[in-house]
Amino acid sequence: MNIFKSFTFWVLLLSGLFMFAQWIPYTGVILMMFQAHVFAGLIPHFVAIALLLDLLIKRVPKVLLVIPILPYCVYFYYYFAEQETIKNIEASIRDANPSHIIAYNPDTHALLPSGIGISYKIPVIFSVNNNFPEGYMSQRVATQELCQEA
Repeated sequence: MNIFKSFTFWVLLLSGLFMFAQWIPYTGVILMMFQAHVFAGLIPHFVAIALLLDLLIKRVPKVLLVIPILPYCVYFYYYFAEQETIKNIEASIRDANPSHIIAYNPDTHALLPSGIGISYKIPVIFSVNNNFPEGYMSQRVATQELCQEA
C-alpha cells in the first residue's frame, strides 16, 4: 500500500502543518484574523471524510471504518442522553411547581372593587407633581357608590 496515495495521509499532513502554523506567533496571528479556530474545529470531520473516501476506493482496510464512526456514535449517545436528562429535570420542576393552585374568584380575589375595571379602562391616573417624594401623584378612579361607602 502506497501511503502517499491516501487522502487521509494528506489531510492529516495538511492539518498538522495548519496546527503548527497556528502555534508559531507570527503566522498564528495572521491565521487568527482569518478565523483559523473554526477550521481547526473542522479538522476531525475532514479526517473522517478522507478516511471514508479511502475506504470507498479500497485503499485502506474496512476495519478502519470504526475510526470515523465510533466518535460520532459516542457523541450522539451523549447528546440523546443529555436530552433525556433535560426532560427529567423539566418534569421534576413541573411537579415541584404546580401551575394551578386555586381557582380564581373575582369576588374574593379582585384587587379593585367590582365594576371599576369594567366601567373604566384605567383605574389609576398618574400626574406629575413635585410636592410628593416620588415626583408624581396618583388619583384613583372610583364609582359614586364606593365614595359614599368610604
